[in-house]
Amino acid sequence: MAKRNTFREDEELEEQINLHDILRIGVYLKPYMARVVRILAVVVMMSCIAVVVPYLTKVMIDSAIPTKNLTLLGELTALLAVLIVIFELGLRYRTVEITRVGQLMLKDMRRDIFTHIQTLPFSYFESGGIRPAFGVIYTLFLSLLAIWFWDKAKCSVSVKWLAVLVLCILSVFGDWAMFDVLYALTFFRYRENPREKWLTFSGITLVCCVSMLGNEPIWSGLFQLGIFLVIPLIQYCYNGESGSKKPFHKWFFYVFYPLHLLVLGILRWVVFA
Repeated sequence: MAKRNTFREDEELEEQINLHDILRIGVYLKPYMARVVRILAVVVMMSCIAVVVPYLTKVMIDSAIPTKNLTLLGELTALLAVLIVIFELGLRYRTVEITRVGQLMLKDMRRDIFTHIQTLPFSYFESGGIRPAFGVIYTLFLSLLAIWFWDKAKCSVSVKWLAVLVLCILSVFGDWAMFDVLYALTFFRYRENPREKWLTFSGITLVCCVSMLGNEPIWSGLFQLGIFLVIPLIQYCYNGESGSKKPFHKWFFYVFYPLHLLVLGILRWVVFA
């Protein structure tokens, strides 16, 4: 049976160790300098023990054993045993603490990477094509312009379609490029004709799904088929009547949407500044 996710050869190091990168890692070592100092002290102590043990052994062989000085021999033996125990304890401490410091540094690095990723715009994660420079508010504004021009402009239908085309081209710099403008105009133009409205809506949605099939992963295009759920929701759950005329119901979301973005921006500045 073939083994998956295995690699039997070591990867070659393509880049040499960079001193600048080591200095950058030093920033993550700074909070744990007390631990590092203790580790260095233990290492120095172990080095001293490694030097003293052979010397004590020499004294035992050259002085204690030839002269049959049992007292000196016993003292040296006890001292050697104590030093060996201290050495082993120091070795265990050094191994555990070095591992712990390394893992704490990795934890801090991962936290900073995750924090930084959250500050990046969505366009950073998109590959290929024109990356949106503006949000969906920009595209909705163009959609309102398209509706206003179609309804109020005193010109021919061909000129209106040309204006809509220009607005669609401008919308590529925002989220839901082109499709948002076409959806809004469709609901406005065919608001009194459900059949034409849903046929046009379905055609735009199919084009949207097909245009997404070239992205990675491929299911991102199929995921857009969920847009068709709008048809039963609007057709059978909305009676076409205006909502409440109370000022609170009218203006709440106009205030809430920019206000909650402002609050999120302040929180981001406070937390990640």
